[in-house]
Amino acid sequence: MLSEIPSDTRLPFQRLVCEIAQVFKTDLLFQSSAMVVLLDTSEVYLIGLLEDTNLCATHVKRATIMPKDIQFAVSEESVLRRFTYNTPTKLRLSSLLWHSTQLRLNQLIVLNR
Repeated sequence: MLSEIPSDTRLPFQRLVCEIAQVFKTDLLFQSSAMVVLLDTSEVYLIGLLEDTNLCATHVKRATIMPKDIQFAVSEESVLRRFTYNTPTKLRLSSLLWHSTQLRLNQLIVLNR
């Protein structure tokens, strides 16, 4: 749960989410379980993006990633998006995220009955 994550990591993320949400609607409140799902999803996305970025850098024989690697990794024409989406790490992370999200949703349903 979100309470298990150190507060020095959790609080800046919560503030960022609330700041972004204010752009769309000013009186939004978030349950802690929603923050957990957002944090987990963000982590999975960023890990995948960094894996793709690393592949771009490795392809041109560099050990250091650069902004242009990230730009290519997120671009629509990126071959990486089509052929490396189901790498073992991404499948494992998305599976873990799916199961943890389902468990949390089931807990919320039970609590709301």
